[in-house]
Order: sequence, then structure tokens, then C-alpha cells
Amino acid sequence: MRGIDVALTLFGINYILALGIERRNWFCGTKGWVSDLSHAVMSGECRSYAPEVNHCCAKHDECYNNRRGRILCDMEFCKCLKKTSHVSSVWCQLFILGKCYVAHSFGEEAYIRARGEDRATVARIHLEGIEKFDDIYDCCPLIKKILTSCAMQYNFCQNAATNSSDCRRDLVECIDDGVRYNPSSECIGAVRTVFPTSEAEQKLSRGAKDFDDLLFDEIRGTRTLTILTASAIFMCTVISLVACLLYCQRERTDDQFSIVEERTTVHGGRFRRISRKEPKTLLKETDIKGWSTATSSQPRQQQKSIVRGGAYTCP
Repeated sequence: MRGIDVALTLFGINYILALGIERRNWFCGTKGWVSDLSHAVMSGECRSYAPEVNHCCAKHDECYNNRRGRILCDMEFCKCLKKTSHVSSVWCQLFILGKCYVAHSFGEEAYIRARGEDRATVARIHLEGIEKFDDIYDCCPLIKKILTSCAMQYNFCQNAATNSSDCRRDLVECIDDGVRYNPSSECIGAVRTVFPTSEAEQKLSRGAKDFDDLLFDEIRGTRTLTILTASAIFMCTVISLVACLLYCQRERTDDQFSIVEERTTVHGGRFRRISRKEPKTLLKETDIKGWSTATSSQPRQQQKSIVRGGAYTCP
């Protein structure tokens, strides 16, 4: 297990309580009481997951600030939260994953307004044993939140883990992952200078592939939803048409019959109404050149008509 994981899982509670995450370095939630509430809850029962959740929020914020695309930012955010909360309690899992729902439902306005102005309030974190870390802050100003979150996790790891090399390795991986949100040459150069083992450039190609995969998943999901919606609409339309045809056919059948007899009988102590229907008679009389025809519900009778002075017998 990696150093940060050990720190958070085994010793995280004590050191997080002692060190804490300052309110100005808490990146979940919008400004105001929403962020205050999120910070308060994650400082309580769910505090052991606070650094990782805060890091997900830091990446989400910088993804918005750097205009990486709202859909991709939200999908990556939810993926990060899901990975963080899979071992948490039910209550913490619901609260953590609830941030994903909030981002999907109300993130549009936040994405439009995101310009990175709030980076000014983010504190720089000093790292023991890491020289020139401020150079990364200076050369990577557009991922300041991610750098601060990585630095905080490094300090938590250093205070809890026995092997500091694991903490340093995790710090490098954390920063390399953050560089892809704003991959400027100055930023990559500073990271490689401070951390010669950095694989920021390789991370960029993998990061681009990850974003492409996320986009493909989103398009595939949207297409599937569209097909299902269209199929449901089609089925509802067909059912409605069939029901309409059956109703119309019944009404038409009722119009062709009339009640010729109706009576009430007593059967088993209950009144029962019996009706007898017969087809309605269409009466029509036409005189054409002395011809006379008639239709009725009674059997045809022989009818005589005068045709040119002679007798004509109807069959």
C-alpha cells in the first residue's frame, strides 16, 4: 500500500485532527455556507477521507478554471469521488457521492463563472526536505489548488508514515497528474527540475487518452439514453394508436346496432337486465324511371312495378 494510503487509513484520524485542513484550503463547495457546511461535515465523522475528497475538489475546480469542458470535468470528478468513498461508511459514502450529484445538477453556472480568481486566497504549503518547491508554484499558477492539495497530503504522509520515500513518490505522481490540467512548458520544466524522476510529459499523453475515453463514455451514454427515450416514445405512440382504433371500432359497432327489446328478470334473487340488439335498418327509397325499391328488416315480399305498361315481379 502506498505511503499516503497508509497515512490516511492507519494514522490519518489523529494527524488530521492535529493538523487540520484550513478553511481557505478547503476546495469543496461554492463560496459561502455550502462550502462551510461541507468543511464542517468532513471535519467530523468523515475526516479520515477529507484530504482525498478535498483533492478531488481541487482538481475539479482547476478543471473548470482551465476550461477543460464541463462534462469531462464532472465525469472525472465523480470518478475520483467514487474511488475515494468505496471503503467509507454508508453515511460518508452518501455525503461524498452527493457532491457528484450537485456538480451534475448545478455545475453549469459554476463552470460559466469559473475564472480562477479564488486562487489568490489559496495558501502555499511549505514542504520539509523539498527544495525549490516554490518554483513550481511560480511556474504553475493555474494549478495552484492542486499543488496545495498535493502538498497537504505529502505533509500528512510524512507525519504518519515510516518510509518517507513513499511519500515523495506519491507527491511526484500527484503533481504529474495535476500538470495535465494546464500543461505549459514552464510548468513542466519546473516540475522536472525539482523532481528529476517526474514523468509529467508521459502523464500528458496518458491524461489526454483518459479524457478521450471519458468523452467516448459520455457520448455512448448519451446515445444509449437517446435510443431508449425514442423507443419509449415510439412504443407509447403505438399503444395509443391501437387503443384509439379499438375504441373507435367499438363505437362504430355500437352505432350499427339498436336495442329492439329490453327486459328485466329476477335470477337467483337478483335483478338482471337483458337486452337484445339487432342491426339498424337503413331505409332508402328511390324511384328511377318508374322503378321502386325498398329495403327493410323483414323478409322481402314480392313487389310489383309498372315498367312500360307491363308487369315486373321482384325475385
